[in-house]
Amino acid sequence: MERKEYSAGAVKVCFWFSEFRKVVTLLDEGNSMEDVKDLNQRKNIFSAPTPLRASQIFSTVSARVNSLDRSFYPLFLESDLATQKLFTLVGAMAHDTLFFDFVVG
Repeated sequence: MERKEYSAGAVKVCFWFSEFRKVVTLLDEGNSMEDVKDLNQRKNIFSAPTPLRASQIFSTVSARVNSLDRSFYPLFLESDLATQKLFTLVGAMAHDTLFFDFVVG
């Protein structure tokens, strides 16, 4: 895992499990991350209250998904809810060094 500098910015974001699952599903169906971004802008796929919030959700969730290898998509989609939540947690930990150190330290 690439170590990044600590950032307290994560205190304003959620785990966004259902959004994480939606992004992984769309990517597994053959969409690119750019396709998902466009879909989010056009159709508010995360049901965000404002376009700015929709953009913030996409930015965080896409970074978390991209911090993991694509090979996890099929396993994620075939897993039960508890395992999917663990993948979401690992994605958050892989993306945020401060959160990673909090969990494992």
